[in-house]
Amino acid sequence: MTREWTFPASYAQERVWIANQLDTDSPVYNITYVSAFPAGLDADAVTGVVNQVLARHEALRTHLRMDDGALAQVVREHEPVRLPADDLSGLPEHEWRARLDALSTELARTPIPLDAPPLWRARLVRLAEAWALVFVVHHAVYDSHSAVLFGRELDAFARAALTGAPADVPELPIQYADFAAWQRDQLAGAELDRQLGFWKAHLAGAPAVTGLPMDRPRPARLGFAGDEVRFDLPDGLLDRVGQLAAASAATPYMVLLTAFAALLSRISGDETVVVGVSTAGRDTPEVTPLIGMFVNPVALRCDLSGDPTVAELLGRVRGGLVDAMEHGQTPFQKIVEAVAPQRDPSVQPIFQTALNFIPDSGLDAVALGTTKDDLAFDVTAGESRLVYRTDLFDRATAEAVVARYVRLLAAAAADPGRRVSELPLLDDAERQLVLATWNDTAHDRPAGTIVAEVQRQAAATPQATALVCEGAELTYAELNAAANRLARLLVARGAGPETRVALALPRSVDLLVAILAVLKSGAAYVPVDTGYPAARVAYLLEDAEPALVLATADTAGLVPGDALVLDPLTAADLDAADLTDADRLAPLRPEHPAYVLYTSGSTGRPKGVVVEHRSVTAYLAWARATYPGLAGAALLHSPVSFDLTVTGLLGPLTAGGTVRLAAIDDPGARAGGRPAFLKVTPSHLPLLEEALSPTVDLVIGGEALTGEQLAEWRAANPGVAVVNEYGPTEATVGCVAARIAPGEELAAGPVSIGRPTWNTRALLLDAALQPVPPGVVGELYVAGDQLARGYLRRPGLTAERFLPCPYGPAGQRMYRTGDLARWRADGTLEYLGRRDDQVKVRGMRIELGEIESALLARPGVREAAVVVRTDSGEPTLVGYLVGDADTATLGAALARELPAHLVPAAYVRLDALPLTPNGKLDRAALPAPAGAVVEEDAYVAPRTDAEVLVAEVYAEILGVEKVGALDDFFALGGNSLRGMRAMARIRAEVDVDLPMRALFGSPVVADLAAQIESLIAAELDELSDAEVAELLATEEGSTE
Repeated sequence: MTREWTFPASYAQERVWIANQLDTDSPVYNITYVSAFPAGLDADAVTGVVNQVLARHEALRTHLRMDDGALAQVVREHEPVRLPADDLSGLPEHEWRARLDALSTELARTPIPLDAPPLWRARLVRLAEAWALVFVVHHAVYDSHSAVLFGRELDAFARAALTGAPADVPELPIQYADFAAWQRDQLAGAELDRQLGFWKAHLAGAPAVTGLPMDRPRPARLGFAGDEVRFDLPDGLLDRVGQLAAASAATPYMVLLTAFAALLSRISGDETVVVGVSTAGRDTPEVTPLIGMFVNPVALRCDLSGDPTVAELLGRVRGGLVDAMEHGQTPFQKIVEAVAPQRDPSVQPIFQTALNFIPDSGLDAVALGTTKDDLAFDVTAGESRLVYRTDLFDRATAEAVVARYVRLLAAAAADPGRRVSELPLLDDAERQLVLATWNDTAHDRPAGTIVAEVQRQAAATPQATALVCEGAELTYAELNAAANRLARLLVARGAGPETRVALALPRSVDLLVAILAVLKSGAAYVPVDTGYPAARVAYLLEDAEPALVLATADTAGLVPGDALVLDPLTAADLDAADLTDADRLAPLRPEHPAYVLYTSGSTGRPKGVVVEHRSVTAYLAWARATYPGLAGAALLHSPVSFDLTVTGLLGPLTAGGTVRLAAIDDPGARAGGRPAFLKVTPSHLPLLEEALSPTVDLVIGGEALTGEQLAEWRAANPGVAVVNEYGPTEATVGCVAARIAPGEELAAGPVSIGRPTWNTRALLLDAALQPVPPGVVGELYVAGDQLARGYLRRPGLTAERFLPCPYGPAGQRMYRTGDLARWRADGTLEYLGRRDDQVKVRGMRIELGEIESALLARPGVREAAVVVRTDSGEPTLVGYLVGDADTATLGAALARELPAHLVPAAYVRLDALPLTPNGKLDRAALPAPAGAVVEEDAYVAPRTDAEVLVAEVYAEILGVEKVGALDDFFALGGNSLRGMRAMARIRAEVDVDLPMRALFGSPVVADLAAQIESLIAAELDELSDAEVAELLATEEGSTE
């Protein structure tokens, strides 16, 4: 029987063991070494060489196991091993190479259990005249420097076998177990507290997750599935890196890290990024010649605030790395427990990206198809690689990251005086793509006025119905004549180009006549929602300084006493012919304002957006070509004070269609059959019964849209095109749009907002106004024909938001929308919300739309909204839903689907989601979840045998007197090591294969107990009737 000795595991072994438990079937921690022996050695001699190395290093005779709740390393006495051998020497070279690759890959991708010796697999392969060794070893007993040592010793013993001379290998004063004991003795008490104090300060306020541009949302559970992109650095680049390092009192690794930090900041938008770096862990000469696992990862916090130069950033990285390395002995799991005790099972704690510089050891011979990090560079003097998580990234994205890193590194090394924002992120082809190809929207369209467009249509179809409202119908001729008569009166009252006329009119025929009359007079109309509070109406009228105010008898009390109050006889005796410039106070030109719409201001004061005729006619020309339904009946249901209504108001009147003016809940909205065209917000969708649903075009705007929100309506209306239209008032109604044709498949999740409209360009720029690459989040700027003039009498604000466009002809402006978006690979835009609405919970960015989509996909949820509330002082996610779904099971279902930080802490059921007057979700009106959040001191006793077991184990391991069904292991003070002990105890009690990852994914007593019950039920389902009968008989016998 082989003798063995037990010692405490090292911190590195403990860390690897814990991570390995997340997926014991993954080869993620396998390291492959392939070495050729010199000719002249037979299989026995080569086996003897390997055995001499195994005899020297206890680490290669070590495995791990749990002993009394603690992880131990078990060292076995050396016994000579026989290695399996394959003779490929008789094959042609291309065949033996293929066979060798296949053997290496099979060996490398086979998981190595940590609790069964040995923690390596080896195979001898005869190639031509010599033997080669394929050696695959677990990271728990081996690191990159071990690979160098292993190779040296194999060479030394092989030479000795050939020559008969003693092998030139160093003495080993200690073994790995000695180091582990010494390490635990050193890193304890005050010294450990001192080091942890540094890490707490170093990482205070750092982002918990780097905002990488991912192709897919994070799954609920972290996995190891990965791939890699291999690449060569350009000739001479590492030399230039070394020269910059030497000139900056830095190391090449620091320069490589500087470029990586710059890349991460540029693609994430974060001014602080945290990068994983590895310490060799061989700080004493005694451990230098030892094979074993000494590496310890630490976190490098990189500060990129203030847009530093490369040289300045290199100085910051150098200082940070020196500090990190001085505290590099701190076990990483201890840092995690101190800095991020609340674990999210979907995210690697502290850092998700890493960079290693390994010029000596090189890369593994076999690509494992695994990764430990979201993104990790291994840079060598030869072939380098980027390893990436395939759950998050496509290969094309990873290849782009490589190209950007090499480009930034080369530019940084060439000119360290350049600022980080100036480093080239895109190549020339990508710049052409995002600035020109995807913005190729040129259409030859002369500028015009709305008046000319409406009068053209009235002349073409004078007897067609132009307006239906409250039972009244007006033909184009009648509407045009009524507007002309009123326009002449307005001109007589002082209305003309560059003046404004306020309309305090309810939804009525008079409203539409008045809008056209104001436009014909040359003035700009200013709609005033008569449902607004009197104070807001007074503010709008004061700020707009209208030349004239129009009202009715019902609304006259809201406006000044000199307002023009309309009645059936107003302007009835005036000329009905179209006005000419001779009839106006001044000629009407396309650059004159058509309307002024007030939008919410960040200061709380609404601001008036001045939109010119040329911008509106540019939009309408595109809309007529895009929305054939405008030639039919268009239901106009929203207040005209919102520019969303311009499409359904002026679009039909310039396309020969009919404006049906009625509130969405008014019987008049259904009169005359289904409309051909309808424009709504996503929040309106649940209200669209068949009678309201359009037959040709459904246009959606005003809010982010998801596939889940559309699914039911599209299923009921398969022949209707849907257009997701985006556009701030400052860019005239809609400046970017995506058309979803009837029958076109639409994926769940965010719906693209599409491409820019005619003669419009959409620019995604970073903080330095540099274009961002596809997939990277940027702020959306809009340039082109549809831009508004600016803000009424606010030149400072206009200059702040309407900027000179650096990517257009001289004099062109661009509007800063404040919205975030990214280019998809197909050249369409994905809207990601407002820049100033970016929310974080537990330090992680939250995409509320992702959670809402998940809620809408659950049975029994008809409508859903998610907000971050701070009623309790801490940011908390709250879900609001309309439907009969059970909130308890809903939360459990989301926890299985979404990362923990995306699962709402409370739910509120509503009869309907509150909407603003323009149909958007009224988030301010969502009620607080009264009584929905469990109080901290609330205790729920364990209710099942499984819950009792888990609660008792938690209480014992954590030293807590009372543990309830809703208590969280980590919130009670648990950590990874205690988690190992807890899971070992539970497995011993119930004899089920409960993986360690179950604790990280379900740390709450009730959730973990449910997993145990599910596993037991699954095992019972697999038993035969005879086995069940035997088990029951055994149980009955044990109770007698």
